[in-house]
This record gives sequence, structure tokens and C-alpha cells, in this order.
Amino acid sequence: MSGMSPLDLAAVKGLLFADQNLEDLTVVRLVLAQVVAKRAGDQFLNARSLLMQGREQEAISGLKNVCASDNAETRYKLWAWSNLRRFGVSPDDRERLTVRGVVLEVEVTGGLDTLAVYEDGSVRYLNFSGKFAVWDAIDAKITALCNR
Repeated sequence: MSGMSPLDLAAVKGLLFADQNLEDLTVVRLVLAQVVAKRAGDQFLNARSLLMQGREQEAISGLKNVCASDNAETRYKLWAWSNLRRFGVSPDDRERLTVRGVVLEVEVTGGLDTLAVYEDGSVRYLNFSGKFAVWDAIDAKITALCNR
């Protein structure tokens, strides 16, 4: 667990919902800090660069690649879909109706605790105090709990 300032905690909490605008470089940097050396990070950076150059169709193609990747984390697939929807691209009915993650906020004395679980078994816990925990290890028991 690590402590964060309230501002940082709010920024990280926002990432759990995977609905940020790809052009927001601050958000991109926060996300990429979590995906160092992962291919999805390169794809997001490339898509952002293409969007900034006005090459929307190529950016869309790159984001679709993230969605189709077997290696991309669930949050990054959700983030890619969130941005694709901005450009009028929608998932097919099966994808659209599949729950890929749940974010739960619980009021506690002093603030809100947030727990996010994703289809791939990754878990994020943010304590209102600024402490947080990240679980990315592949564990069949944790993944089964997340999927329930």
C-alpha cells in the first residue's frame, strides 16, 4: 500500500472507470505509468499521437487493436472502447452486453473507499485516506471472485 495526496487519489480513482479522454496527456501519463513495458501502453500513445495529428481513422484502428488483444488488461480494453464510442464506433451486441468490471464505492467514516474488480482478475482498492492496493497477479481464485 502507498499513500497519496487527495488530488492524486482522485486522479487514480478516475482511472478505475476507464472513461477518460485519450487526448488528456495527464491521464495518459498516469495510465502509462501503470503499463510500463506493456504493449497496450504503446498502442495508447500511438493512438493519442495519431488523434493529435488529425489521423482519426488510424487512431481508431489502433484502439480497436487494443480491444481485440488477448494480452491487454480489461481496464485498457474498456478505456479503448470508451474512446472509440466518442468516434461513433460501438462494440457488437455481445461485447456491449458483457460486464467486464465493477467499481464499488462504500461510504465509511471519513470518506469513501473504492473497490474495482475486472474480468481479468485485476483488483484495485483505494482507501479514503490515500492508501491504495493494486492486484495484477494472475490467480484463479481471485479471477473467479472477480467474475462472480
